[in-house]
Amino acid sequence: MARKKTQKLNVRVHHPHQTQTTYINSRISMSQDYRRVRIQKGVGKVTHATPPPADDYQFEAELPSFPDTPCDNIFHHQIAGVQIIAKPKRKRWESSDLPLKIFLQYRDEYVDALLRRDGRGIYRLDEACSQCEKGKCEIRCKECFGDELLCAQCTLHNHRLLPLHQIERWDGTCFRRDSLIELGHSTQLRHRAGQMCSNQQPRKITVIHTNGFHKIKVLFCECNPKVPHRQQLLQRGWWPATPLDPQTVATFEVLRQFQYQNLQGNMTAYDFYHALEMQTDGRLSIPISERLASFMCMVREWRHCKQLKRAGKAHDPAGIDSTREGELAIPCRLCPQPGKNLPDGWELETTKAFLYILILYIDANFRLKCRSRESQKQDISLSPGWAYFVENKSYLEHVRKFANQEEISTCAGFQALHLANLKKKSGLVATGIGGVACRHELWRPNGLGDLQRGERYCNMDYILMASLVGTCILTILASYDIACQFFVNFLSRVLGLPSQLQERIPQFKAKVPKAHIVSHGLSCQSKYAFNWSPGAGRTDGEGIERLWAWLNKAAPSTKEMTPSGRWETLDDFCGYTNWRKTLGLGDTLLRKLVEALRQSDDHAAEFAAFDKSIRDSNPDTVEQWGASLISIPYYNHLIGDQDSLSVDDIRKILLERELKDVQSTPATAKTGITSFITLGLDIETEQCTLQAEIAEMTAMKTLDQVNITEQRLSIRRKMERFREQQVTHMPNLAAHLDDGALDTTTANWETCERMPLYLPSSLEPAMRTQVCSEQLTFAESELRLAHVSEALDSLRLHLRTRVFANKFKIKNMMGQRSNTRTRQWQKTIDKKVIASKRRYRFSRAALYSLRGNGDWENLYRELKDEDVRSFNERALTLTEIEERQAARRAAGLHEEEVLAAPLEDGIQLGEGRRHLSWIWLTQGGFDPKENEHALHIGKSPALDRGARNAHRRDEAAIEFCVYEESWWAGRIGLRTDVDTELEEGLKSYAHERMLAEREFKRNWEGKWSVILSRSKAFLDKPDHFTTSADDTHVDTQSAVEIDIPDPIECLNDM
Repeated sequence: MARKKTQKLNVRVHHPHQTQTTYINSRISMSQDYRRVRIQKGVGKVTHATPPPADDYQFEAELPSFPDTPCDNIFHHQIAGVQIIAKPKRKRWESSDLPLKIFLQYRDEYVDALLRRDGRGIYRLDEACSQCEKGKCEIRCKECFGDELLCAQCTLHNHRLLPLHQIERWDGTCFRRDSLIELGHSTQLRHRAGQMCSNQQPRKITVIHTNGFHKIKVLFCECNPKVPHRQQLLQRGWWPATPLDPQTVATFEVLRQFQYQNLQGNMTAYDFYHALEMQTDGRLSIPISERLASFMCMVREWRHCKQLKRAGKAHDPAGIDSTREGELAIPCRLCPQPGKNLPDGWELETTKAFLYILILYIDANFRLKCRSRESQKQDISLSPGWAYFVENKSYLEHVRKFANQEEISTCAGFQALHLANLKKKSGLVATGIGGVACRHELWRPNGLGDLQRGERYCNMDYILMASLVGTCILTILASYDIACQFFVNFLSRVLGLPSQLQERIPQFKAKVPKAHIVSHGLSCQSKYAFNWSPGAGRTDGEGIERLWAWLNKAAPSTKEMTPSGRWETLDDFCGYTNWRKTLGLGDTLLRKLVEALRQSDDHAAEFAAFDKSIRDSNPDTVEQWGASLISIPYYNHLIGDQDSLSVDDIRKILLERELKDVQSTPATAKTGITSFITLGLDIETEQCTLQAEIAEMTAMKTLDQVNITEQRLSIRRKMERFREQQVTHMPNLAAHLDDGALDTTTANWETCERMPLYLPSSLEPAMRTQVCSEQLTFAESELRLAHVSEALDSLRLHLRTRVFANKFKIKNMMGQRSNTRTRQWQKTIDKKVIASKRRYRFSRAALYSLRGNGDWENLYRELKDEDVRSFNERALTLTEIEERQAARRAAGLHEEEVLAAPLEDGIQLGEGRRHLSWIWLTQGGFDPKENEHALHIGKSPALDRGARNAHRRDEAAIEFCVYEESWWAGRIGLRTDVDTELEEGLKSYAHERMLAEREFKRNWEGKWSVILSRSKAFLDKPDHFTTSADDTHVDTQSAVEIDIPDPIECLNDM
């Protein structure tokens, strides 16, 4: 079946029986041969109260007569044979579309139901208890179902195993709060349910539960052999606040509930604790002892022990103290790990080496700060370097060696390293966090570390190498927004790290993320672009930014914590993120594999046709290109062999020509032709600048008037010199102008910015031939060409700076004052962009006047407003332009602006999915070999695209499940020094994890089986991006039809 193309059609339908109009949005899906069309109708804007008759929706017959609709070209010449299938609109129900409207009809009933429960309800006439029929029915449990009124004895009997229920007593007029302990309730520990200990020790303790705070009486067992009180509490699922003589406990349920709400909903321990207080007593009439510090301590212990449990450390006979650094982190199942998810002999498969590249993301985050506090001197870390943060002691010892290190970036438009020395650090233990994540957006073990003073080399070196300990991979590809500076002397700096971090890596490649590379120069964009990196796949390098977005939610609360508490909390957040990513692998990889296979199919066919056309026209050079692409590690795709033209270069060439050709300059001339034209162009530039400044001034102040006067005096002095030279170089000009047009003594200098210069480009062709010599016209033509080239270079530079400024503002600026100052900086950059745009247009118009149509137009095209945008910006739509202009008019803003908006989705920045503005696809050289080199540039990314979309990671996930299952099977029976109860618990948990791995494997194989077979058929071709266009197409549409569910939103409690 041919692929479908979808187009949206807005239809305006007028109903004769009404005076108002309905706008219908229809989505048209058609086959590639234009023979089958499916139209899905939907009402976009309805101004009537009742639907029109069904006959009015039969608009399929009217379709050919719609004027100026997007589908006219599609149906052209084939409308008679098109089969139209109208999909009926689904039936709509008011109860589901407008539930609150329905609720308003029954609102009184709902309010009455709330009040009815404040009374005794159906038990209001009962006098005796319904269970024993003896006692007075006056007690009701708020937790038990049914709201049954019972006597005190029956209530105690029913709650002998439910000590944490809340009860209330009817006093004749209303219910009042009561407690089980007031009724004489007690909870026996260690013994079976219903058995009482003969040697008990009673004690009152405070229990924190999901429904509030409870004061209960517990009976500790003192029978031999004695069991510590903490163990008796833990056996009942109550976590003691202290191992010694505990008086406060928290249930496992409340700790688990807080952990999930903290990780998913970003609820702090402070807010959660006080919410429990309000839940206990909404009026706060009952005094509750402060237990916040104890609760926060128990939360830290709970997080830590859950990490140890999930990592299998309880099964380790060497004990928890043997935990290695990074061992508690949840690993990525897709990253290459020898012995876990790689085939035997993987290091020898040179043709598939790209499958075994470890891709990392590196970045820093300055929102995750940590304040300095006195309490941190006594702070204790429960898991020093065991999860995602590096071990702090050795880390600080290394960083202290570079306390005075200052590093400044020289890359144009990018100052991350310069800002490292400017970050505010007073009163902070950490100004931010440096992080390393893998390509699949999971945090690396030991991939996080505090930054003491910005984003410095010493910090990032240590964190990066700590995340690579134990990594036995041949090639690592690292993505970093300052890779062009960071990796220059990286290998030499590694030698200064502790010996345990000096991992041997045969090949280390560095790239810049796609959304950040636009802030770099063209040389960086070529060398460090993911689009031109064999083996990078569809990697955008921006995954760590999405991870920061999740961690940033914890920034306000963790900023106030002690360093160790902050590390453990963020470790838990990272583990939660990694586990969520693992749960979603089935759906995520399925979507990516379908998309990769489709794009590989498309790019392979495009490359085959492209390759054939080049081979037919340039058969001798194609083989040379192929050899250069293989031999050169970083080949240049964006930059031609020639540099852009500059005014200074052109002036030098013209002056050398004048020196050789003496006759080109009149004997009476004091200056040459080149100097004369250059002076005129300088005056022209100053005039344009002054006109723009005057146009932007709404109310001119005295200082502004002084500034304008000074600029006019500068123009006047240059204009007087120019007129003197013009008489020499253009002697016949005065005869073709009005009397006094060139007289400087009678000129109106108050408007000198609008005074015409009468350069050759401003004259009519007929007048130009009579007034200007060929040498004069040629000189201006060449200088105009240089001005066009320089204006285009300036435009690109300011656009890159504009993107960087926007990114910097979003990432670093907070507060009204900082944002206001940054916005002024952005306005200044926008003005430079607009000035460069005007200069280009003006210079190009003058060049066109001199040269007319020609090959130069292929390089320097007409510049439209929608062309003025950077790499990761899109042109605004007409609707957006109209809305923005209306808003600016309402605000009284009339100056010109840049009509471009940043792309919201970073993945759309990919070369394979988007169209760049032509300003990024041209250079200024006029070498006859330029066209050939351009073909070479075009051929290279096409070759990369065919290989880039051929990655497979699904098999690695399956192999990791097999390894993980066998690993947990090996945990069974390792500990021999345990009692039978613990032995069974260890074995049960290991089997639970083994079952989970088998379920992962079965579910993923079921989802991926069909599409994996299709991808294997494509990838097993001997050379799938150099074959002919006819045999390259893989029918992925007919091969499989997949209904991808929503991502998994739940955590498996393991």
